[in-house]
Amino acid sequence: QDTTATFDCGELVTIKAEANPGYHFVSWSDGVTDAQRQIDLSKDTLLTATFAHDALKPEFTTTIGGVVVDSLGNEFAQGTTYAPTVEWGESVKVTAKVTNDCYEFVGWYYTGTENLYSTEAMITVFPQENVKLQAVFKKKQLTLKLFTNDSTMGRVIIVSQKD
Repeated sequence: QDTTATFDCGELVTIKAEANPGYHFVSWSDGVTDAQRQIDLSKDTLLTATFAHDALKPEFTTTIGGVVVDSLGNEFAQGTTYAPTVEWGESVKVTAKVTNDCYEFVGWYYTGTENLYSTEAMITVFPQENVKLQAVFKKKQLTLKLFTNDSTMGRVIIVSQKD
């Protein structure tokens, strides 16, 4: 919001630039980087405060059965969080990687919800907020089929199942 006021020549005026949540003050148009400052008014003065978006920290986690892999190949297993600093307008690339043959990748979900972000294992995120995503893996369901060469000669059965 812009502000205009009239003061007597030679008056000392304190001004302040206040950033809204998610933004930070950068500088005044005259190069001063102090958000709050005093000005000795000896002439009409026009100053513009420059603000910028804060860097973001999206978070990527995983369930059991896989890892999150960053763009450098670093792996983040279950129980750890990959939380890079991403400048506004920049992107971050992550991949969900299966690490256990008994699991399969289901999708990226917003952490703590059932809301799907993507079913692609490799995603590029352009965060506009501190998004939290979780790579979800599930245990595979496998089928066991038993046959006999001749059912008049015998049968096949499942005797026990171990978890």
